[in-house]
Amino acid sequence: MSQDKPLPLQADGRYRFTLSSFDPVEIDIVVPQVTDYDVLIAVAGYLALAHASLSDFDQAWIDAHHAEIGIEEPVPIPEYLEMMRKAVTSAQRSFTEGQKPALCAQALAERLEQQVPPALVKNVEQGLLGALEAEEKASPQEFRESLKMQQAGSAAELARMQAPQIAAQYAALDAYADHIRLEVKEDELAGLLRLAPQDARAAFQKAKAEGSYPALIAEARRNKCTLVLAEKCVCHYHEESEESARERRRSYRQLEEAEHIDLDAERRRLFGSQEGPVFRLV
Repeated sequence: MSQDKPLPLQADGRYRFTLSSFDPVEIDIVVPQVTDYDVLIAVAGYLALAHASLSDFDQAWIDAHHAEIGIEEPVPIPEYLEMMRKAVTSAQRSFTEGQKPALCAQALAERLEQQVPPALVKNVEQGLLGALEAEEKASPQEFRESLKMQQAGSAAELARMQAPQIAAQYAALDAYADHIRLEVKEDELAGLLRLAPQDARAAFQKAKAEGSYPALIAEARRNKCTLVLAEKCVCHYHEESEESARERRRSYRQLEEAEHIDLDAERRRLFGSQEGPVFRLV
């Protein structure tokens, strides 16, 4: 956030931010290709649940174990691969659409007319750190990989890196929500905060006792605001480049090494001359 912008005014104990425009935001989304390799990785995931690997997967295996990979009766392998391609495509589309709220928040933050005061950025940093430390405790290995991908050495460093951008998004969302007079009903809270219904009541009671309930309401309101923005946004879809798809193919090498499989060989064995986006690495 530019330090050339003025600090926001304060009213009723709150900072009041303004936006340069309240028109629908414009966002760009890259739609991933679904390559043969992506399909094989999805198949490998189902096979792992059945304690098998791609090297085990042939017509005899699918005839004997079809129920273990989620199909009611045996089907020819080409038919199963096409089913999986459609499933991966559907999942990719859901993921693509799911990016809209976050991208809208990022685009809206660019319209912020004030800088976020350092104290607010620090508050956001502390909140992020708590959430990141919980993630690290739950899945240490995955968290280390996530840190590596984001070029951060620790949870504290990542929180420090992300806090200014997220604080700006919070400020912009609050300004937009104020402008459209957005309200959150109590029966919406669990869904907006992604809490299971059976856990929500206890979480709300605890928040009220600790004095953090207003913060929960603010978080839910921002989440609702991103959904409003996503519904109204102008979205430009772009097909993923072949280089990007190749890069994803390279990312599967770690799995190949861990599972002792050769995806190129398995692709030739299972897909043969079947048409589709295929990348061969040299």
